[in-house]
Amino acid sequence: MANTKISAATAIAAVGDSDQIPVASGGASKSALGAKFYRPGATDVAIADGGTGSSTETAARTALGVHNTNFGMPTGALGHSFDRRFGGNSELTITSGTLNLFGVYLPANQTITSISFFSGGTSLSVGTNQWFGIFDSSRAPLRFTSDDTSTAWGTNTVKTLNLTSTYTPSTSGDYYIGIMVAATTPPTLRCSVQAGGTEIIQLAPIVQGKSSTGLTNTASCPNPAAAMTGNGHLKVAYFYWS
Repeated sequence: MANTKISAATAIAAVGDSDQIPVASGGASKSALGAKFYRPGATDVAIADGGTGSSTETAARTALGVHNTNFGMPTGALGHSFDRRFGGNSELTITSGTLNLFGVYLPANQTITSISFFSGGTSLSVGTNQWFGIFDSSRAPLRFTSDDTSTAWGTNTVKTLNLTSTYTPSTSGDYYIGIMVAATTPPTLRCSVQAGGTEIIQLAPIVQGKSSTGLTNTASCPNPAAAMTGNGHLKVAYFYWS
């Protein structure tokens, strides 16, 4: 098989559980090579596009049993901010009326209907506005959840808010998930903390930090949201999307 392209190889009729299976690299090479994926006991599945997350690629991933690699996601979740085994005992204090943004990777053609955040040891007190949102890498708002206004949010509790309409990324890439709470006392958020120098945290793009201030309802959020300021420590709130 030396000097032979995978695209020139004959499809394997059947493989065993211990067999090693070649997979073509991502990008346009998938289409150029006519790459095929294999799993034991199944026919080969072609990936027809260049990794943009087309329905063909999604079908191939389903046939292969390829799912989100993040371990331990809550039931029904499509993705989450970090593996729960590696954090969550710390708390992030958020400021009333301030948008906090957290960088995530979203695959194309994954339909999102809701966002959930997990409160810490401080509950909401006298709330007026509570909403979450999806933003692109330039901080432009793509979709907001409903505004939960003054609804209670207790300690150590998941709050799930539905998007005003579903959002399906057209391209895979970097996005931000945001949270804004206006209240006399906003809830703290369960988070993971990584100590680090300011120089590292402030490298572009900033992966987590504070953005626009003085916000109330979703209409008050500018487009794009304000440039982010990273914290002295990288604090990533635990959240997931479904």
